[in-house]
Amino acid sequence: MTTSQLLKDTSCRIACGITKGSAFFISGDILLTANHVLVKYHSHGDAINLFTHTGKASVGTLVAFDDDCDLALIRVPEDFVSTQWLNLCECEMIEGVDWSSYGYPDNTNGQTAGEPLKGTIKNVIQSPILQHDVTVEIPGYNVTTVEFEGFSGSPLVDAYCNVISVMRFSGTNDLSAVSIKRGCAFLKNNDIILKPDYLLKFDQYELDSFGGFSSGIKSLCEGEAEQVAQTTAPGELVTAYGSGLFFPEKKMSPESIIAHLRTNPEKNKRLWTGWLEFLTFVAILKGQCLHPAITVDIPAEKILGLLTKKVALKLQLNYFWTEKESLEDIARRYIHNKLAADITHNSCHIFNSELHHFGIKLRPDFKKRIIENIGNPANSGLTVLRKVDFGVLSLKELADEVGQSATLPEAFHKLTILFRDAIEQN
Repeated sequence: MTTSQLLKDTSCRIACGITKGSAFFISGDILLTANHVLVKYHSHGDAINLFTHTGKASVGTLVAFDDDCDLALIRVPEDFVSTQWLNLCECEMIEGVDWSSYGYPDNTNGQTAGEPLKGTIKNVIQSPILQHDVTVEIPGYNVTTVEFEGFSGSPLVDAYCNVISVMRFSGTNDLSAVSIKRGCAFLKNNDIILKPDYLLKFDQYELDSFGGFSSGIKSLCEGEAEQVAQTTAPGELVTAYGSGLFFPEKKMSPESIIAHLRTNPEKNKRLWTGWLEFLTFVAILKGQCLHPAITVDIPAEKILGLLTKKVALKLQLNYFWTEKESLEDIARRYIHNKLAADITHNSCHIFNSELHHFGIKLRPDFKKRIIENIGNPANSGLTVLRKVDFGVLSLKELADEVGQSATLPEAFHKLTILFRDAIEQN
């Protein structure tokens, strides 16, 4: 089902005295709306009349309301219960995020069947005095000439089809809304379930991780992933890495990155699913994640005269999301820049991509060709390489090895070999 159809099917029109508004289902028998739509109920006890776009009608009962955030909950009778509803998400409001809505403006079409509406978060307001904390804009609409009365109480859903705000009223220059985050105390006090901010927890990405793994190792990795999710979160990674989450780097502020991801749900899911998998593999290797520094100790051997000594090679890991380029092309660009800037740590650079075939192993002579490429009189690359070593892998290579393991110790062994081979290749 499309988002537009779901919005239409879960929304309804309110008529309370002379006041018109909109509401939407957040469970089978509970509607959420703007409290000021019910002003005649509060002042004169007028009925809360409800109508769907199909013409079905009923009368609701007020459950609870909050003047501070201008929200109200309405219970519907059994014959008006819906089999579909919208999820509420208490995410931070970000300017530039797109939204969709469906409401019942005070015109012939609107009062008969309702109308869709689309726009963008224009401004986020931090004021304890105002009931609303968001203003929104609609391309091509002029709030002084277009009738918005009746949209009050309609949902604003993001690209994930989660309600992030509720429409309130039309001001002089723009439309206002109250975010779910602003009203979360009222909603939670009335036992309404809210989805957490996408960037606060990794939980919602766990179901999409470790695809193709056998059930045994998948379950073990999920156990490790749960531990990872308790110690870090997507939002912390955005803060720690910023545009460095991507290569080539996106010259964007953390706020712009969040807005970009919230309007691109598939990219957002793949980015954080990949990060969860990567950090899980680091956990299997007993690595340390002190963002932005991620290190693992790789068992290796060092020849001392006639003796061979076992040592732990400390390896710094760098992980990136890239787009629509081959692993070798993107690795060559990244490594060339890093070597030219003078690498100071043994390191391995892991790349992930939206392309399913991304991750084919590099040619055996890749490192040699990189060295030759930067080995010129004006460049200190060859001198650097005597002190440190580097390797390049794809997340797919790591996942393939772990996914074919039966136990975590076996996965540890395979990952160790993979990293060791990557940095020792000539």
